Parts: sequence; C-alpha cells; structure tokens
Amino acid sequence: MVAARRRTRLPSLDALRVFEATARHLSFTKAAAELNVTQSAISHRIRCLEQALGQRLLRRSASGLELTQAGAILARGVGRGVDEIWSAVETVDSGSSGKTLTLSVQAAFARHWLTPRLPRFAARFPSIELTVCADDQLADLTFGNVDARIEFSVGGDRRLDTVCLMPDSIVPVCSHAALKKFGPLRAPEDVAKFPLLLDRAAEQDASGSGWQTWLAGAGVPDLQCRTGMRFNDASLVLGAAVAGLGLAVMRTSLLGNDLRAGRLVSPLPQPVPTHHAYHFVSMPERRDDPKLRAFLAWLMEEAKLSATADGSLAPIEVGEPAANDTVSLADVLPVAKPRYAASRARAS
Repeated sequence: MVAARRRTRLPSLDALRVFEATARHLSFTKAAAELNVTQSAISHRIRCLEQALGQRLLRRSASGLELTQAGAILARGVGRGVDEIWSAVETVDSGSSGKTLTLSVQAAFARHWLTPRLPRFAARFPSIELTVCADDQLADLTFGNVDARIEFSVGGDRRLDTVCLMPDSIVPVCSHAALKKFGPLRAPEDVAKFPLLLDRAAEQDASGSGWQTWLAGAGVPDLQCRTGMRFNDASLVLGAAVAGLGLAVMRTSLLGNDLRAGRLVSPLPQPVPTHHAYHFVSMPERRDDPKLRAFLAWLMEEAKLSATADGSLAPIEVGEPAANDTVSLADVLPVAKPRYAASRARAS
C-alpha cells in the first residue's frame, strides 16, 4: 500500500525525462535539441515539475543554469533511474534471455583469476556470449540487467541462491629486487625490515585480507612495521610489489600468474585463511537457466583446479565443441544446489 501511494504522487515520466536532460546539460537549448522539442516546451515542463514538487529545481546565475539543492538530489535519483532503464532495454534488445550471460565480478578477481581461465570456457561453450562487468561495486541482481555475480563475502543472504566456490588465504609477496634490497625474509619478524604495501580496502573491511590478519595468523600481531605506499585497488598493490616497492600481502587467488612467471616470490609460504570466501550468487528464479548451470559447473571445476599446486592454469586443449555445447558441462556435473555459507568472520 505504501509503494502504491508513493507511485500515485510521482510526477509524469515525461517531465522527469525533460528534467534529467536539462540537469545533465544545464541548458534548456541543449536539452531541447536532444529531445527534439522547443526550448519553450522544456521551460514549461520544468516549471510544471517545480510546481508539482513545490520546490525550485533550477536557478539562473551569471554563468548560466544551476541546480538547487533539491534539484541536485532529484537529478542524481532520476539519472540512476534512466541509466537502469537504458541498461534493461539494452539487455532485452541484445537477446540476453537467449545466449548472452552477464556477470558482475570484482575487478581484481576478474583480471587475475577469471580472465586467464576464460579461453577454456569459450572453447567449451562457444555459443554462450559472456559479458563480464568488472567493478568493485557489484551489481544489484534485482534490477535484472545482470544474470549473476561472483563476490568475496561471507555469503548467507537467503533471498539469493548462493554457492560457495572456494575459500582463500593470504601470503606475503615481493619481487626478487625487493627481497635483495630489504631482505632476507626467513621468519615473520623479518617483515619489519620491509616497507609494507597497503590495500586500503583490505585493511579496513572485514574480509581478513590485510596485514593485520596475516601478522596475527603468523604469531606476530604486535610487530612494529614500516608503512609503505597505500593503494585503493588490489591490482595496483600487485603492480607495486612487482615494481619492487615493498612487501605486499595478497590473496593467493590473485597471485598465480605472477608467481609462475617469477615476477613475484613468496619467501614465507605461511598462508593465513581469509574471513571471506568466493561465492556465486544468482536470483532463485534463474536456478534452472541452462547458461547459469553450465557456467556455475565450469566455475566449480576451475575452483577445484586452482586448489592444486600446478593445475590452476593447465594448458588449454581446444577441440571441436560439443553439439549441445550450452548444456553439455551441466549435464555431466550435477546441478550445484544453493548453499548458504555460514559467517566465518573472526576478530582480526
């Protein structure tokens, strides 16, 4: 009932569309040109909207149009709504219900774990068109413009189908040059010799991916350490470690390529479990979607491989695709039933 009452008070969508264009351009002339109407029509719609809301939304200044405080609030909300509408239209128009699968993934995991493995998925399922949206702000699945997401979390949202893919752990890593410059690194206490590279998000969130978690797990929680550079992205921390700027503590899921290529070394192979794990999350009504079933089964295969010492990026064998390639893997493996991961958060 509350939602219904709110909807009856909404201004017309046409007026909101005019306001969104005007607020974006801060120009009646440009908004009129975009919407193919006259400037006076734009001005009239804005006045009607202001009267309906009882608020001034725009004001004139020496430099042109400006948003009032109320106008700025409305512009942000309407802008987000327009973006979602366009995204939904594009998703429907692209035929996502057929062969397209759209996935929301955190950027570092997409770059360092998922993307290197995608040739195997493409070879197995050439008819599934995969779209990977890499952003640390994962998509809200209820909007419907994303099919599923891979998140690093404790899981446990019972409104969604959540399958635990794999746990993770953290280890210190550095370049050969940094080890030679600041080392040796033979015991946890030797960490104090190195400038520590910090991922600000990992140090502040509850994932257990930062230095505080590793030092406590290694038995030296009160070790006085040198603080090095700070970054807001795990990939930047990895790049800084490769460049020899110091010692980083990284999730092992992100390290495979750099360790194998010799760009990084892990002198103290003492992995400490993180508090979060990787989960595949989708809407319950999508449970029987063949694309999701196939992709999830493939992901679970890859997660098992990544837990082995040398199989995480085994050579890819590309052969002829199966005739029924969109469901062949899901037919071989049982459908993964949703599990709700219990919270494993521990005090850092």
